[in-house]
Amino acid sequence: MLEGREAKWLFIDWVEECSRSDRIAEQLGMQLVRHHKPRGNLFSLIGKYGLLTFRTLRDLFRLRPQTIVCMSPSPLTALPVWLYAKRTGARWAIDAHSGAFIGPPWERFSFLTRFFCRRADQTFVTNEHLAAWVEAAGGTAFILEDVPTETEPPQPISLPDGFHVVLAGSWTQDEPTDIVIAAARALPRITFHLTGNPKGPAGEHLLRTRPENVVLTGHLPRKDYLALVAAADAAIALTVRDHTMQRSAYEAIYLGTPVIVSDWPILRANFESGGVVTKNTVEDLIAAISRAEECIDALRRGALELRDAKLARWSRNQTHLLGFLRGQPSGCP
Repeated sequence: MLEGREAKWLFIDWVEECSRSDRIAEQLGMQLVRHHKPRGNLFSLIGKYGLLTFRTLRDLFRLRPQTIVCMSPSPLTALPVWLYAKRTGARWAIDAHSGAFIGPPWERFSFLTRFFCRRADQTFVTNEHLAAWVEAAGGTAFILEDVPTETEPPQPISLPDGFHVVLAGSWTQDEPTDIVIAAARALPRITFHLTGNPKGPAGEHLLRTRPENVVLTGHLPRKDYLALVAAADAAIALTVRDHTMQRSAYEAIYLGTPVIVSDWPILRANFESGGVVTKNTVEDLIAAISRAEECIDALRRGALELRDAKLARWSRNQTHLLGFLRGQPSGCP
């Protein structure tokens, strides 16, 4: 699928949806090229990546961009971009999410990430730890912690009386959803909105056993998701993996909503002034949610101040990125 009109700069990903890709393309005036094919067995995976490579190469040679940014994971998204750049001399970069480096399945294929990071003109990462990984691999890293949400604010919605928290669930292995459910049982006065579709046996068990104050929204359209987060009192974004940026947390801050995040250095540094940090235990999460409820006015002020600081940082990052897209030295404007 192709979106936008300007083909001079392309952003490429191989996922069904990704708000970070969408917003980078939107904020920088890039055309988004998105191809997606669901997962399957080993043989269908080989066919999948072969087909995605072919389609991406076809688009690249048809549109003839001067600069390309591709998302990883999958690190294989970089293959057609690298081949095109070798043939044409185009500039290219990788927007490497934490999942390209940490956790299954791509951690086992770190040699692919290392190979392409060495050959890309730049690799965008979310934190200093991953930047050091890229530099040690022989690449050039640029830290792009987050990207603002949509420029148009969501349509306001009203939630029932009471304290409401939202957990943006992708239902992946690094999200300790079970402790959120356990905390909900201990806090019946608070309404927990869980987005996304539960997966596997654990998800099916949750559907059967969730307490009454847990609302499963299912997969929401983007505008409805943003409206829910903006209306909530706080957004919960937890991970069991260090060095992992939480997109749902920074999207909440850009909407002015305080956050409750796992107590990892990257999350503490990026969100503590606009929310509460918690260990990934039921007891600590209960305490964190209770503290957020008690201090909500101060946290809202902190979230708005943090949003302003993030917008100022994004302005500096945008200058660098536009300079890169234009081929100017060191990302100069």
